[in-house]
Amino acid sequence: MVEFKIFLFFFLSTNHFHIGVSHLSDCPRQTHLPIYLFVAGIVWTTKLLQNIWHKYRLQQKSLTDEEPSSDHNDGHAFIDGLMTTFLVIWFFFGQYWLITIGYPPHFEQPLEDPDIWCHKTVVYCALASIIITYFSLITFLSIVIFLVFYTRYTIIKRASVH
Repeated sequence: MVEFKIFLFFFLSTNHFHIGVSHLSDCPRQTHLPIYLFVAGIVWTTKLLQNIWHKYRLQQKSLTDEEPSSDHNDGHAFIDGLMTTFLVIWFFFGQYWLITIGYPPHFEQPLEDPDIWCHKTVVYCALASIIITYFSLITFLSIVIFLVFYTRYTIIKRASVH
């Protein structure tokens, strides 16, 4: 299951990168949107590869060292936190840039006003990215809330039995 998630995140991040690069000039309505996809794809891919490398190094250290090292971090947590913070801020910028396209978006370049369109692949990829992010966040928060209430219920039930 872990390998599937890694593959899925790697596929999504490289897909963002590819769409951002290939449609860099295909969104004059909001020129930042392809850049958003490009940068998000690069940072996600870098973050994913850095996490894979860190886990590999920890595994190799545990196989070769007899005594565990006190410094398991090696700056990994700082870099990971920095990239996560950047991605959160970048996500809100991308959401703003997507909203500024307007509704309904023009997917074809009109002859009378050539600067009001944006390629549908760019719009749909950015929209899918935002929807997936919110879905993941809502799912995570729902699980946390469920676990908090379930744990609280279990503790209260045990306390009432004794």
